[in-house]
Amino acid sequence: MPLASSRDDAAGHLIYRPDIDGLRALAVIAVVAFHAFPGVVTGGFVGVDIFFVISGFLISSVIFAGLADGSFSYAGFYARRVRRIFPALLAVLLATFIGGLFILSSDEYRQLSKHVAAGAAFVSNFALWNEAGYFDALAESKPLLHLWSLAIEEQFYIVWPLLLGWPWRRRWNLPALLGVIGLLSLALCVQLTGSDRVAAFYSPLTRFWELAAGGMLAYAQLHAPADAPPRGRNLLSIAGLAIIVLSIASFDAATAFPGWAALLPVTGSVMVIAAGPAAWCNRRLLAAAPLVWLGLISYPLYLWHWPLLVFANHMDHGQALPEIRVLAVAIATVLAWHTYRVIETPVRRGGARPRAFILPLALMMGLLCAAAAATHFSMNRVFDQANLDFVGTRRSPACASLSIDSDFCMLEAGETAPTVALVGDSFANALYFGLRDYYKERRQVLFHVGNGGCPPLLGIESSRVGEDGSNCARLGNLYLRKIAEDERIKTVILAANWHLYLNGRQFEPAPREPEWRLTLRDQPRSASNPEVFAVAFERTVQYLAAAHKRIIVVQQTPELGYGSGDCAPAIAPGAICKSARAIQEGYLDEYKRLFDPLLKKYPAIAVVDPLDIFCDREFCYSTRDGVALYHDPRHLSKEGSQYLGRRITMPN
Repeated sequence: MPLASSRDDAAGHLIYRPDIDGLRALAVIAVVAFHAFPGVVTGGFVGVDIFFVISGFLISSVIFAGLADGSFSYAGFYARRVRRIFPALLAVLLATFIGGLFILSSDEYRQLSKHVAAGAAFVSNFALWNEAGYFDALAESKPLLHLWSLAIEEQFYIVWPLLLGWPWRRRWNLPALLGVIGLLSLALCVQLTGSDRVAAFYSPLTRFWELAAGGMLAYAQLHAPADAPPRGRNLLSIAGLAIIVLSIASFDAATAFPGWAALLPVTGSVMVIAAGPAAWCNRRLLAAAPLVWLGLISYPLYLWHWPLLVFANHMDHGQALPEIRVLAVAIATVLAWHTYRVIETPVRRGGARPRAFILPLALMMGLLCAAAAATHFSMNRVFDQANLDFVGTRRSPACASLSIDSDFCMLEAGETAPTVALVGDSFANALYFGLRDYYKERRQVLFHVGNGGCPPLLGIESSRVGEDGSNCARLGNLYLRKIAEDERIKTVILAANWHLYLNGRQFEPAPREPEWRLTLRDQPRSASNPEVFAVAFERTVQYLAAAHKRIIVVQQTPELGYGSGDCAPAIAPGAICKSARAIQEGYLDEYKRLFDPLLKKYPAIAVVDPLDIFCDREFCYSTRDGVALYHDPRHLSKEGSQYLGRRITMPN
């Protein structure tokens, strides 16, 4: 993130405060430690919120001081931002773009190229927001994930000078205006944290209050400076630092964040800055030379550390050893220091003609953005031609008469009398083409309906931990009722990512805590996923059996941890991946131990396990017989589905 240094903006009428660089050092230590060792520094992510407050304070101080003496210029302000932000960002984006070519898989590099373009255009938060969800790749596979915060700061820098300058010249009550903006942003943040945490995390509207908090402090200090006694300043600084440390130590992945929780690090940061450079903690601790040095390189360190950690994890099969992660952070620190000395400082000072850098920097950023976008779109075409089509939202015109607003609705064109219904989530959707062909050869018509992230069960809600329930119950009840009432449909196939719903997580190199939760309205909120699943499954089976439907359960297809694209790196296309069958069986057994007792209670249910189609005695494969079986690490490609359809045997 840019995190304009108090030294960097000396030309903008600021008195340099080394303690603010020390506070920035504390923030970057927290973030880097959290990324390197998330299980140890569980709340280190609040370092980003500290950065937001610092940036809001410094940027607003520059703007207010310039407005007060009539020297503020929008052109000059944005020129300083370009000189400050672009040099280091260009270096990291270019290095990551080139490095990814040799380290990442084709599919991952395709995504990286999009993220490079989004980073260069300062819209990373929107790109990542759009990707978030059930089909999203692991965060650990995205080398530029951390640029979401830089994008929010840039969006703030675009609107904030305009938002302050216009009312200032009209002598409006700026404190009241800033207070209203901050409260509205905070209210939206709290509301969305409870209903849509992804939106609350990535939206600039839910983060502006953190930067505005620094802005309000800047206004207070420049226009109504307080003459607090030394003891009061010392207490303010100690209390602020204590609040920040408490946030880092006590927050973790289960914290409803940002929401109300973000008030802690934001308030602590405001208190530390408000205490001033003369406060004992600020003067003796934060202004210490090592912290000031680290604060000066915090921006390039923030930029470098995450791509290096992601690349290290990737090269070490998903989770680098602790010593490798420490080495990656050390290398990032060295790169940050050289970036600061060799790239940032000469450009920022600018020599005799500081604005001479603006046009070349903007041109280079634009060219990099265009090159990355062109790479992404060209790779999309290659993947489309390879028929690795996505298993996402897909509806055939023949479904129009069914009045079901589901993610997936597939029925062969021209067919009006389905005899078999496939119900489930995206895993079921990935089976459609193969099962369609299977039943077509047997003169039967397959109809598929379902929703991503929703088990094919009555009345059940399914969502990520900490988020409100989805629309699964309403839609599940609707399409299961329609299937039960349709006398033409004799067989119902239930297929899904069963492990996700029963155990709350998906296949990952390093298993995490459960991230998926099931609920039923008439069951206690404390009920576990297996308990909720068992109740909903029995209700569904009994409901369909009462409608005289033949029920088939398709066990989960393997989640390999890699896709076909991962087996064709850009430097070595055509390679074939495989994983040990024992690993897959161990993972799948985690849900089968819970699911099998339910299935045995209903011996009339036929069970089909596709494991042997994708695995031999030793290995499971993402490509076989020249066919790319997987679109991504979890879902079959269209050709993979048809490969399964030619080899599967379904009960009559």
